[in-house]
Amino acid sequence: MKKGFSKILAAAMAGAMLLGSAPSVYAEAPEVKDVVIFTYNYMGNPDQATIDGVLEKVNEIMNPLGVNIKLELTMSSSYWDEFTMRMASGERVDLAAITDNRYSNYVANGSLLPLDDLIEEYGQGIKDAFGGEEELGWLLEATRMNGSLYSIPVIDDKFNCDVVTFQKALIDKYGLDYQSIKTIADIEPLLAVIKENEPAIRPIISGTQDFTGLPATFRCMPDYESLADGLGVLVGEDNWDLINIFETQEYMDYCKMMHEWYEKGYVASDIATSGENADAYYKTGNAFCYMANGTYIAPENYAASVSVQYGVDSVSVSTGPTKARFLKFLEVVPVTAENPEGAMIFLNELYTNKELLDLWYYGIEGVDYTRGEDVVDIDMSTQWSADCGTCFPMMFGNYYLATDRALDGAGYKQKEHDLLMNCERSRSLGFYFDATNVATEITAVQNVLAEYQPGLDYGILDPEVEIPNFIEKLKAAGIEDIIAEKQAQLNEWVKVNGK
Repeated sequence: MKKGFSKILAAAMAGAMLLGSAPSVYAEAPEVKDVVIFTYNYMGNPDQATIDGVLEKVNEIMNPLGVNIKLELTMSSSYWDEFTMRMASGERVDLAAITDNRYSNYVANGSLLPLDDLIEEYGQGIKDAFGGEEELGWLLEATRMNGSLYSIPVIDDKFNCDVVTFQKALIDKYGLDYQSIKTIADIEPLLAVIKENEPAIRPIISGTQDFTGLPATFRCMPDYESLADGLGVLVGEDNWDLINIFETQEYMDYCKMMHEWYEKGYVASDIATSGENADAYYKTGNAFCYMANGTYIAPENYAASVSVQYGVDSVSVSTGPTKARFLKFLEVVPVTAENPEGAMIFLNELYTNKELLDLWYYGIEGVDYTRGEDVVDIDMSTQWSADCGTCFPMMFGNYYLATDRALDGAGYKQKEHDLLMNCERSRSLGFYFDATNVATEITAVQNVLAEYQPGLDYGILDPEVEIPNFIEKLKAAGIEDIIAEKQAQLNEWVKVNGK
C-alpha cells in the first residue's frame, strides 16, 4: 500500500466527516491513476458516446481522489469465459463484478485478491455503510472465505421471493381470486378459467429463457436451500444433512402436477422448443401468468416492476417464504489488478457518495433523468440506466443510498434497507461450495439434467416413467459423489461458524 497516499486520504475523510460530506478535495493533490473496470450487461451495451459522457462526469468526482475510471463492457453470454481468460493471461482488470454462485471457484483458483487490508486502509466508508452485526455487517461477513474477505457485496435487495404474476385485466375480467393463493397448486382453478374462455391466451408460460423459470424444482418445498447449484440441498430447519431433491416424493408430486397441467393444455405443447417466456408472450398480452423468482421483499413490488418493464398491468402473489438467501453481485479486485488501491477508493465512494451513486446508476441529470422532489424520473429513451436495459451499474455500491426512482416512490429504498436489516436469513448464507474435486462429475450431471429436467419441469414427460430413469442416470454420472463432497465442506463450515 502507498502509506503517504493513505495518510492524505485519511485526513481528507476526517475533514469530510466533520463537514458531513464525502471527501472531494485533497490538500495535496494525489497522482491520478486509471482504474480499469471490467463487467457486463444482460442486454445491449450503451453506445460509446453515452459511456464517455457519464464517465466524464464520474471522473470529475474521482480525479481529485487520484482515480480515473475506465470501463470495459461485454455481454453476459461471454463474460465468464472472457473473465477467466483475462485472469489466465494476466490481462489487467482492477475491479470486476461476479455472481455469488461463482465466488468460491474464483477464490479457490487464486483469481481474487484478499481485500481486508484494502478495506481497512481505503474503505472505512464501506465498513460504515454495512455497520455492525445488528445492521448489515452480517452481509459483509457472509463473503468471508478462509478467514479473508475476497469480495464486497452490493448493498441492495438480497431477498428471494417466489412469485406468480398475472395479467390484471384477465384477473378483473373473470373476478379471479389470486390473493388466496398460497402454493403453486392453488393456481390451477385460474388456469382452467383462462383455458376455457380465452383460447388465444397461453395460460402459463416460463418467466425466463431458463427452464427453471416455470418454476424450478425448489418450489416444491417451503424451506428449500439450493446451495448454489441444487445438487445436494437443504430442506427444513432441523439438520444440516443434504439430500438429492430429485429422489424426494415432493419432486415426484410436483412433476405429476405439471404433467397433468400439460395434458389439460395449460402448458403449451411446444413450450420446450418455442422459446416462449415472459419477454415473448406476456408483454404482448398473449399469456395469462408466469412463475419467477424475484429479489423483492413483497410480491406487490415485483408486480409494480413487471408492469413497468412489460407495459402490462400486473398483480403478483408469493408462493413461498421470503428470506435473504443470496448475495447476488459481488465486487472483486482480481489478481491482475494494477491499481487495487484506486479500485477500493472508487468502491468507497460508491458506498458513501450520493452524488456519485445517482450518476453511476441513473446517468446524467437532464439527459438520462430528471429530478423531482425526493425522486428521479428515468428517461426510458436513453441508454444508461437499468430501467433502459443498462444493468451493470447496479452491480456496484450501496443502492439504498441512491435517490429513489419515481417508479418506486419516495422512501422506497429506506424501507427496503430497513427490511433487509431485520429480515429472516437463509441459514446457509455465506456457505460456498468449492466444486474443484468433483468438476468432472458436475459436468456429467449437468448433461443429465439438460436431458431430463426441462421435460419433467414442464410436464412433458410422464414422471412415474421417467424419474426412475433420471435418478439412475444422475447416480451413474456421479451426483452422490458431488453431494458427499458438498456435505463434507458444509460440515466444516457449520463447525467453524458455530451453526
